[in-house]
Amino acid sequence: MSVEPRTRAGRDAFDAALLSLLTGVQHGLSARDIAEETGASLPPVRSAIGRLGKKVRFKGNTAARRYWANT
Repeated sequence: MSVEPRTRAGRDAFDAALLSLLTGVQHGLSARDIAEETGASLPPVRSAIGRLGKKVRFKGNTAARRYWANT
């Protein structure tokens, strides 16, 4: 997936793809795992997680943080 964080449509599409990736994840994914799955770098991944707010849960400290969808 190509990430275009400079446009609203690009951010919205990436947010939707990220949320669908995290849905159904049992033990969480690291930001690096998410970046590898989506083809994005870490800053857009972390920005998207911040935009999604309460739709994404996390556990752990910054370096070992795991993310999954809040269902």
